[in-house]
Amino acid sequence: MNNILQTEKITCKDIAKLIPNVDGVIPSGSSEKVIRKEFQKRDSLQNDKIKNVYSQLESIFKAAEVVGLDLTANDASRLVRDVLEGSKNGSLSFPSMYKGVSFNPKTYDQSRGRGEWIVLLDFFSLMRSFVNETTVMNQENPKFLILDAGLYWIINLLGIEGIKLKNQTPRGAASELLETIKTSLQKTEFKEIVECNRIRNAYLRAIAQQFPANMAPQVLSLKDIWYDDSFTQFLSKAIELFCTRGIKGWKVSRPVFYQRYMPYSPWVTPLVAAEQIFVGQRFGFSGILSPTAEAGWNKAIDQFSRYMNTKTYIAWMYSRKIGKKLSYEWVPFFSDSEDKLRSKMQMAQTVDPSANELVIKFVTPFVEPEMIANMNDALKKRNLKKLSEFVFNFMNRIEKQACEFLDSEKDIPLTPLNQIGWLTNFPPGIC
Repeated sequence: MNNILQTEKITCKDIAKLIPNVDGVIPSGSSEKVIRKEFQKRDSLQNDKIKNVYSQLESIFKAAEVVGLDLTANDASRLVRDVLEGSKNGSLSFPSMYKGVSFNPKTYDQSRGRGEWIVLLDFFSLMRSFVNETTVMNQENPKFLILDAGLYWIINLLGIEGIKLKNQTPRGAASELLETIKTSLQKTEFKEIVECNRIRNAYLRAIAQQFPANMAPQVLSLKDIWYDDSFTQFLSKAIELFCTRGIKGWKVSRPVFYQRYMPYSPWVTPLVAAEQIFVGQRFGFSGILSPTAEAGWNKAIDQFSRYMNTKTYIAWMYSRKIGKKLSYEWVPFFSDSEDKLRSKMQMAQTVDPSANELVIKFVTPFVEPEMIANMNDALKKRNLKKLSEFVFNFMNRIEKQACEFLDSEKDIPLTPLNQIGWLTNFPPGIC
């Protein structure tokens, strides 16, 4: 990022330039004319307001750089819209966002055991780094949430034949679909999938505990949403939009075609659409973070938000730089011994001298500035002993906490949504 904030005047054109293209994802609404209209709608073309919006957006992109993510968004004008709409009494509120964490079949299998990789830190590190980067004074607390979305994998395995919805109404079909899912969670054939998801969920909650207690981001599971009575109404509306009813029952007539490890079931489409609008309405979220590979979902979510007459979403999208440097097996795992970790970092240094820097970037937002300086010095000197010790000490804390959760719980604990309040608050300032 440049030092443009030090210049006398910032324009709408500067904001347009701030949001990059990433992996072929080109933000819409990023022309100077469109962005200017967002300010004009709210009588906010004063330079101080343009400068404040620029500062807010620059902070999140700088935070992404710090943790090794290439970040973009689906629509620049929506970013401006939400920052301005969040303004109260001269303060600014950054658009709230959440991330759905998908299923990773490599987290666990009976023959290999379990292992979770360091990139699970990405959104957590981004959150922490963003708060560290924030410079706008008197802003409201940013709101962030993690949604463990791994159980969509069971929908994929059920496929079209495993989901038969006969009820005549969308509301009845929604209830049938949710009951089918809940029943499937108890089936022996999906036992390993449920266990794999339980393990990843434990790591998510263990990472959340690396924040100060009053700053810990909320981690929810899909089960928390599926078991909430009010979700049925959102799902019924998604079925109305994306599905049609024929002689043999309901089918998804407008699916999103997406593949990750395997082709996604058409039934994931109404479930994901309902989930995103439900979370947005229930908790006030206006954006979601996902990989650029999932950009195909943006159109469907926009369609459903318009169908539900809700504000269109900001889809933040990212690409991990580390994924372009190292193969999966050479990325550090939380369960790695210090020797194993050092071996991986030695290999990473051989493959690409910058790879270990990307590993360190996931961890540095959680440590004191003095330690960061020490790690940068170790990186410069390629001191793998110090680097591996630094990374291991942090990752081992997460590993131990995840093990405590797994040893003490047989299932992912349900979180009643009417009890969480604004535990998604994330205080401003250095944390």
